[in-house]
Amino acid sequence: MTDPRPFASVLADINYGEFADQLAEETAELVRAVTTNNRKGSITVTLEIAPRKGGRGLNVTGRHNLKLPQAEPVESVFFPDADGNLHRDDPRQTSIGELVDLNSGTTRDPIKLREA
Repeated sequence: MTDPRPFASVLADINYGEFADQLAEETAELVRAVTTNNRKGSITVTLEIAPRKGGRGLNVTGRHNLKLPQAEPVESVFFPDADGNLHRDDPRQTSIGELVDLNSGTTRDPIKLREA
């Protein structure tokens, strides 16, 4: 048995080199995304080899699937109402309404609180 042909050489011949070129471009895209997001990604390469109908030879089909890393998900708290709508404030909780100074019995503007 002779030495097998290098795998990279076979990849370079699929679709006249376009398959290998696409893999090279996607590899660079994946490296940029992994570097930017500091998360892992992958490229899956599949070769399908099937006999040709009615003749000699084999059909070699190359497929690739690029899975880029996703950025960190963002999250916010919402509260649902009875109709399925989302609200930032809990619709079941009553609002404070107008503030009344208990010492004087007069209303005043709400106190502006600082955020941490």
